[in-house]
Amino acid sequence: MTHSHDFDSSLENLFEHGLSFDKFLQNADADQRKTILELLEKTDFSWIETPETPVRILYFGEMWCPDCLLNAVALAGMMKKIKVLEVRVQPRDGNEAVIKGLGDGVKAKIPTIVPLDDHGEALGVFVERPMRIRALEQSDDQLKRIVMMKEYRAGLYIEDTAREIMAMLK
Repeated sequence: MTHSHDFDSSLENLFEHGLSFDKFLQNADADQRKTILELLEKTDFSWIETPETPVRILYFGEMWCPDCLLNAVALAGMMKKIKVLEVRVQPRDGNEAVIKGLGDGVKAKIPTIVPLDDHGEALGVFVERPMRIRALEQSDDQLKRIVMMKEYRAGLYIEDTAREIMAMLK
């Protein structure tokens, strides 16, 4: 009789074994830390209302990834407002199948941000970029795409990320 020792890749297990968000942020270099602090300072999180129950978010991301850095700012801002929010981080490496399954089934895109319910099930999934930016990929307006991507890279859509994640928590 053989026993399977497959790694439990349930979202609950990945959350439980994830790196704390603070530890993840400690992996940032000086420039990344400066960027995170500057973007936190200029993004409005005042509209966020604290949910009645504790919130858990599983974050698949890497500090080298520009989209991950931008969207980590959204989570950091949410954490400042929501004291009952716990974020745990898993790397992309080793979790590609899970990330693909949460996303388009083709590519393991990061960040993939997954708010979890009490049973460790996904309440929704945020993949890579806010919807307004993802919608651009279908746009024929080249100039608009260039301008909005530049704005996105400058951190002007971080609030969009926070709003999308907060909507999943309702």
